[in-house]
Amino acid sequence: MARKLRQAKIKRIAAERMQILLNEAFKVYRRDIRLASRYVSLAFEISKRSRVKMPKLLKYVLCRKCGSFLVPGLTMSTRIVSSPHRYVEIRCLNCGNVRRIPLK
Repeated sequence: MARKLRQAKIKRIAAERMQILLNEAFKVYRRDIRLASRYVSLAFEISKRSRVKMPKLLKYVLCRKCGSFLVPGLTMSTRIVSSPHRYVEIRCLNCGNVRRIPLK
């Protein structure tokens, strides 16, 4: 029983820290994009290490290939592709990685 309580506490603390790092990244990205990228990559590492599910927001602001903080117009481009399957295409301008998110 004590182990479950300890694990729940660790996961709660990890989720709080990830949220704090994301908030700090959004505050500082206009001044220093490299620092914002570092905050986001730290949040991703916390998620992996503590086995906590990433918040949806973290999935969309992190480039999985280079780890940079994705800001529309600054480090990423977004477009809606309407081929037979509609999707949103997010392209990292640092490494060129493309992420496709299906539209319902």
